[in-house]
Amino acid sequence: MKKRFYLFLTAISLLTTAQAQNTATKAVTLLGPPTWGNPNQPWGTRRPVTAADRALIARFL
Repeated sequence: MKKRFYLFLTAISLLTTAQAQNTATKAVTLLGPPTWGNPNQPWGTRRPVTAADRALIARFL
């Protein structure tokens, strides 16, 4: 019984590893330009840092 169970786990492990390697080597197609970390989003523009902003930041440092 244990032998069957370990054989089953080994088969699952090998199959998932093979599938993970297959998907990791495929080329990636972007849906659009990267936006993560870009402050100039279409819904607004980046505003300059004011003295009040600097004062708030200084309180936390």
